[in-house]
Amino acid sequence: MINPVIGYTTPDNFSLEMQACIQNIQDKFYLIDTPKIHKYKPYCEQLMTYASEEQSDYLFALSYYSLMHYYAADDNHIEAVRCALDGIKYQQKAHEYMFVARSYNILGVYTEAMGDSSKAVDYLLSSIDICNQYQLDYVHGIAAANLADIFHRTNNNERALFYYDEAIKFTLRDNDTPASDVIEVLTCTMCNKGYCLLSSGKIQDAMDCADTIRSYLMQLNEQHFPYDTFVIHTYFATLEFEMGHTDESRRQMAIATSALQKISNYTAYSDDILAYIQLAKKLDTPDDLMFLLDAFIAQAEAVQATFYLFRFLLEERIECARNSNDESSLTQYSLQLFQLYKNQNAQMCKETLRAEQIHHENQLIQKQHYELLHINQKLLSKSQHDTLTGLPNRAYLNDYAEETFSKAFKNSQTIGVEILDIDNFKTINDTYGHLEGDRYLSALSELLQRTVFEFQDVFAARYGGDEFVIIYFNKTNDEIRDIMNDLREAVHTLLLPETPPSNQPHLTISQGCFNRVPQSGNRLWDFLAKADAILYEVKKTEKNRVGGK
Repeated sequence: MINPVIGYTTPDNFSLEMQACIQNIQDKFYLIDTPKIHKYKPYCEQLMTYASEEQSDYLFALSYYSLMHYYAADDNHIEAVRCALDGIKYQQKAHEYMFVARSYNILGVYTEAMGDSSKAVDYLLSSIDICNQYQLDYVHGIAAANLADIFHRTNNNERALFYYDEAIKFTLRDNDTPASDVIEVLTCTMCNKGYCLLSSGKIQDAMDCADTIRSYLMQLNEQHFPYDTFVIHTYFATLEFEMGHTDESRRQMAIATSALQKISNYTAYSDDILAYIQLAKKLDTPDDLMFLLDAFIAQAEAVQATFYLFRFLLEERIECARNSNDESSLTQYSLQLFQLYKNQNAQMCKETLRAEQIHHENQLIQKQHYELLHINQKLLSKSQHDTLTGLPNRAYLNDYAEETFSKAFKNSQTIGVEILDIDNFKTINDTYGHLEGDRYLSALSELLQRTVFEFQDVFAARYGGDEFVIIYFNKTNDEIRDIMNDLREAVHTLLLPETPPSNQPHLTISQGCFNRVPQSGNRLWDFLAKADAILYEVKKTEKNRVGGK
């Protein structure tokens, strides 16, 4: 299941010509599902030219994404895989994670189509991991359905059913995708789940799937949306046969056969074609089956069908030749099967080398991403912290305090704002010099950092000069007073080299704090002003004290 979509926005930092090209990529995307598919490719190539001129990660990401879907719709496995692999590195750089998730999904579908199921599982799980990280529920549903199909083909029915249920769950969770697309994905997923249930002997559960599919068809009919006749009626025909209703099975098969003529993309319909052939073996005569297989083999060769489908068709045709003692056909199709395996091995050799290269490129991108993230974190930290003391600066204080104030008001909890400064700091600077004054500012800051570390919901910042601010969240007046007194006593351990005019042998601080539950109309500034007024009263009467309300 590929289910292509295009839903990106056009950045306004490109020229009008580039924006028009991006708009064409979006507006003309419908062409890939029509006989005019090849008219879409020039738009993609024009965008790729702009990407090369601009060296834009976003334009490269978009170009490869669009070309990937073009080649997927054209059933060109090799080019679809190449575009997906080349595109992912640009999509990661441009942070277009929906593109990344869908590219991994395409890689899973076409890598499995070329015969490498183990690598396909890895790609699909990578798609699911990205979907989980960025809440891409719709793509998650598609990738999970494709993963379930692989487990079903390899007879791991229990795991297949798990992923079918995951696919249904995440597809239903999506609210952004058009309802018709959601129902289309759910219908296909239900059909494949039904086949898995039938192969597990759970006919009643398979019948329940059919009932759910019929309810989806009613929704599509009510909204006048088309549905996939071949997929649905092939499943209905298979189910009716398993229930012993041969005549109804033939009727449903006839409807599927009429829709078969319109199918050109064998990759998207591989499982349904397999089911159709397996049912035809039970319903058709040997001659009719050989005629049918010959037609399928010719078309499969023309459209470069999936490896496992082409292999299945050839093996079935070889069995027919063997049963009818047709030595000529037996030789012809055996040689064709041998050549198929030979071509497959050569292609897998190339893809293995390409996968190694892509892995190293992605490692480099990841390393660059983490280096850039580290640099940004350092720059952010530098912009938010005071150079001398290492404490949060005033800008950081404002952000934290406003957020805490809002939380306190919303939850009817207290917020305490304390302002403190060093007593006689001007005298200390004048007596010992500014370098020594800076040393005392740093020493006090270390005590404040220790306080923040020791007590939960306590934040300290340098306000300016020798003033510092402490924010207390959801603390009682007694708890705050204890913390303030502990800090004041700890400051007394910071000895001065000589006794200054205040006759104190150590550093002292004065502290003022206002602690309340914010009321409607209060602002953070009101609390700062109250704390500053309390500090002023403390310093006016007697320094080296705490004051609070």
